[in-house]
Amino acid sequence: MLPVILKLKLATTAAIGLAASASPAPVPAEALAMVVVERAASPVEVKLFDENLRVSATVAIRRDGRMDDETAAEVKHLFRCRQTNRERTIARKTLAMLADIAEKYDGKTIEFVSVYRVQRGESPTEEATGQSSMESLG
Repeated sequence: MLPVILKLKLATTAAIGLAASASPAPVPAEALAMVVVERAASPVEVKLFDENLRVSATVAIRRDGRMDDETAAEVKHLFRCRQTNRERTIARKTLAMLADIAEKYDGKTIEFVSVYRVQRGESPTEEATGQSSMESLG
């Protein structure tokens, strides 16, 4: 008869071996980091459709919300105020969210009604600096 401690040692070793054989092979940390960096750097194809203006566009937005200058200008124009045609830069976190949604629902078009509207009290003729005529006076 085996002593109790030896029986526990054998049972524990067997359980550890069984658990190790059932789990997937470990991935080196460097390989995992490369996959994450590569995924973050590659842009996502985002299909957009403006319900009011009946205009569509397909743009490439990175998962962190960044895009090249040409795409940024296209997105800024697409998301303009439809009453004043004033354009405003869209927050990077909002663009990152659009990239996440487009990736999750691959091939689907994101339809929108309005992204930017001129604020109440904001002059429809002022420059897009965000200052009202009263602020610029004093």
